Amino acid sequence: MRIVDASPGFVPHEKWDRFAWLLPHEPRQEPWYYAVPTGTPSDLRKIPSHPGFMRTVDRAILPLVAWLHSVGVPTGPSCSGHDISKRAFSDIYASLERDAEEIRTIGALLRDPEDGKDYVAMDEDYQLPWSSLEEFLSQAGEHQPVGWLPFYTTDPRARLALGRGEGFEIKQTGDDAYGVRTDGTNLQAWVKAAAVLSRALS
Repeated sequence: MRIVDASPGFVPHEKWDRFAWLLPHEPRQEPWYYAVPTGTPSDLRKIPSHPGFMRTVDRAILPLVAWLHSVGVPTGPSCSGHDISKRAFSDIYASLERDAEEIRTIGALLRDPEDGKDYVAMDEDYQLPWSSLEEFLSQAGEHQPVGWLPFYTTDPRARLALGRGEGFEIKQTGDDAYGVRTDGTNLQAWVKAAAVLSRALS
């Protein structure tokens, strides 16, 4: 089983597809992903092959992800935007502290939800990327409201969808790479963005 250098630290949304995002095997109330650099160009991503992948997609963007996959358009690591409570974040931080102890000792077992492969995070010098719960909460508060869904296509019609809508923006991030961004937990923004993409790509 491959040993990886995995971090639970925050990554700018538009760089998410430069990483594999691994989940601990242990079921948790609020799952938290670990990032592992892939070195693979983002526009070479494929539609995830693992049958359980769709269960890891946020409910608000599940219809859009499923539709894009049905028309052969791969998507990347995504998030609908969240409003997680301080108490829940405190619980997450406590679980990350437990993970840290495993990583320093026996190793923490992680799984890639896109292909189902298992990995081990192990480093006797491992430390969390935050010095305290307060620092973690501060970064989380800035990061969590943003929604982001990257997708990849050579279809020139995707450019017809570019621009701002009510609560969302569809932007080009590379030659064949695009993304939908929302700000705040406006779930209707995802419905409206899906309609724009459907009109452009159908």
